[in-house]
Amino acid sequence: MGIEWGVIIAAGALLLTFIRDWNGKNRQAKADTQEDTAVITTISVKLDAISEGIAELKRENKGLREDFRESWERLIVAEQSVKSAWERIEKLENIIQQGGKGNV
Repeated sequence: MGIEWGVIIAAGALLLTFIRDWNGKNRQAKADTQEDTAVITTISVKLDAISEGIAELKRENKGLREDFRESWERLIVAEQSVKSAWERIEKLENIIQQGGKGNV
């Protein structure tokens, strides 16, 4: 009699199921790859933003250091001026205590 039609149909259905599953796995792998690419792109954009933020902070820090250095230099000049003024005041006090005699 030969091969029965039921066996042929079952074998064909089984073959179609394998083909469909194989294609589904390939589509899923492609979708996963696209999803991974999107995630990596998002991470890359965020890392770029963080990098730009760090660079901006470094520029601001450099500006603050320069401002601090300038303020420090002005403080040193002011201290020297105060010291000089204090020495002149002490000389004047000595002159006053001596009754106005002496060189200024």
